[in-house]
Amino acid sequence: MAINDKSKEKTETTILLAARNGITEIVEYILNKFPLAIDDKSEGQNIVLLATKNRQTHVLQLLLEQEFVKRKLIHEVDSDENNALHLAAQIGKQRPWLIPGAALQMQWEIKWYEFVKDNMPQHFCYQVNKEGKTPEEIFTETHEDLVKQGGE
Repeated sequence: MAINDKSKEKTETTILLAARNGITEIVEYILNKFPLAIDDKSEGQNIVLLATKNRQTHVLQLLLEQEFVKRKLIHEVDSDENNALHLAAQIGKQRPWLIPGAALQMQWEIKWYEFVKDNMPQHFCYQVNKEGKTPEEIFTETHEDLVKQGGE
């Protein structure tokens, strides 16, 4: 007999879905109508972490204009104790900027990392996650192949 455990199903609110997919207008609309939606989380990640992980520049810029985000949300970490800068450092499976050539791809990755770094508190650079790694260490590790490809 199979038990249908609804608590383990993956759920994501509309605002988080919009943030993940870079739909700034919907994020802005929901925040104006339902300000408490800013507290929504998916798999331990708040809206700032989701936007950062999915490289949604415009959504992140919109969020950083919110006072509540600056005071509280940017300081939160996910279940692996990654802050926003850790997530910006990961190359991940999703590559929203489809750029031909590894060297140009690497330029965009560096720009994204620097953008997030410039908009986060300075101490984020030195925070370690559960694996004991800083954002810079993650960036170096996950971009190793891209550096090799760019050099060829």
